Amino acid sequence: SSTSTSASASNNNTSIALNALELKNETYRWQNTSEAINPTLHLIAHTDYLIKIKNPTDTKHELIIGSNGTELSKSNEIEPDKNGKLKFNANSTGTFEYHCEYHPDTMKGIIEVASK
Repeated sequence: SSTSTSASASNNNTSIALNALELKNETYRWQNTSEAINPTLHLIAHTDYLIKIKNPTDTKHELIIGSNGTELSKSNEIEPDKNGKLKFNANSTGTFEYHCEYHPDTMKGIIEVASK
């Protein structure tokens, strides 16, 4: 589908880009390189991912990946006009979620991890 992102493998870390986006009235979203808003990320199990985060907005963000309220991985706090990253090993299949520590209601999405 057009709102999905497939990752491309390079070396041993598979890289995914996810950028903070500011809409009107200081509403924030995540956006990928194909400009999908809060995209569903399709990952492959037993793969190491490096999510590269750009923050061109005027406030800080922090990306958290979780499952049923448990934090599995998180980036550092990403200050305005800075970049950050998050390492995530999708060691099991299933559905996970990602969100911003500071904007959890608007900056959130789904991660689908499949066996291949």
